[in-house]
Amino acid sequence: MMMATKIFPLLHFFTLLYFFTITFASIEEATSLLKWKSSLHYKNDSLLTSWTQNSSECRDWNGVKCSNGRVNSLDITNASVIGTLYDFPFSTLIFLEYVNLSINHFSGIIPLEIGKLTNLVRLDLSNNYISGTIPPQIDSLAKLETFHISKNQLNGSIPREIGYLRSLTRLALNNNFLEGSIPTSLGNLNNLTYLCLYGNRLSGSIPVEIGKLVNLIETYLDSNQLAGHIPPEIGNLINVRVFSAFSNGISGPIPVEIAKMQTLEELDLSVNSLEGEIPEQLVSLSNLEILNLSYNLLTGCIPQGRQFDTFEESSYAFQGNIGLRGLPVTRRCHNNGVEEGNDTSSLLDQEINSQFLIEWKAILLGYGCGLCIGFSIGYFMISTGKPKWLSRFIEEYEHTITTRRRKKQRDQRDNKRRNNRF
Repeated sequence: MMMATKIFPLLHFFTLLYFFTITFASIEEATSLLKWKSSLHYKNDSLLTSWTQNSSECRDWNGVKCSNGRVNSLDITNASVIGTLYDFPFSTLIFLEYVNLSINHFSGIIPLEIGKLTNLVRLDLSNNYISGTIPPQIDSLAKLETFHISKNQLNGSIPREIGYLRSLTRLALNNNFLEGSIPTSLGNLNNLTYLCLYGNRLSGSIPVEIGKLVNLIETYLDSNQLAGHIPPEIGNLINVRVFSAFSNGISGPIPVEIAKMQTLEELDLSVNSLEGEIPEQLVSLSNLEILNLSYNLLTGCIPQGRQFDTFEESSYAFQGNIGLRGLPVTRRCHNNGVEEGNDTSSLLDQEINSQFLIEWKAILLGYGCGLCIGFSIGYFMISTGKPKWLSRFIEEYEHTITTRRRKKQRDQRDNKRRNNRF
């Protein structure tokens, strides 16, 4: 009995101390957020207008969520906010798990203090005007699962410290001005399912370590300055559905190991310097719906049978390879892979000649329009002095067109399958 009378007051004391600590911490976090808010510009109808001193706790603020009395979520996406991260309370909001500042007008650099947010699970800073480099202090964000910082103005290289983010499942760094090689440490991200690096200035070759990312589902390396060969280790990506690396300087043969990627639905290696023959083994990719190998240096006969027979109507898949023969290219191949002679009928010759004239008329018309547009763009770039801005716009437009084309092709194939089923 004596012991109980001593324990209960002690428990009461610690309970009061706990709630006092939480209340104090909540007030401190609210104060720090209000200080950051004072450095920002926003519209009168912005959700930040709910952040006031009159609110009892910051959990009543729009875009702010709390857990156990501590701020653990901050979501002010598309809130028309203008400002920087210089005064962001990194040291105070150490319990943050979710931060979404996307689709705003944040500028300036990413402060080194971002490494203090060690509980972060999701960080989205995409669609802003953030510049500078990605700080190496991100290696402290060991719990981070989603890191989106696309469509900004970041420069420098991708830090090798990114390889410490072993919990990462989604990484989007596209549409920036990042340069240098893809770090080999990227191969440490065993849980990565989504990798998006397109629209940068990355150079060097695709690292062999990419073969360690066995959980990858989508990979976008488009519109960079990558060179060298595609590593055969790519065949280890047995779960990948989309692999896109168009508009680079990749050379060498198409690796046979791609045939191991049986879940592959989209493969785009167009506008590179790939050479040699298309591996016969690729016809085994039964899930392949979209294939684009156009504008390379490929030679030999296009493989026939199985999945490749579905690309006969999609001439863009192989166009621009002068040395290619077979469907859908006009020069056909025998079953043994040897090019056919001139034994076609006169009717077919007339059809080809007619098609040839039509295509050349279209090409000449296109060149004429292209010259006018080209001169206009050149004059605009010189007069405004903003080639970076225009270059970025063109890259984004190119990727948008490509994405729409892929969706159209996918929809057409789905409709075709449904019609065949019924």
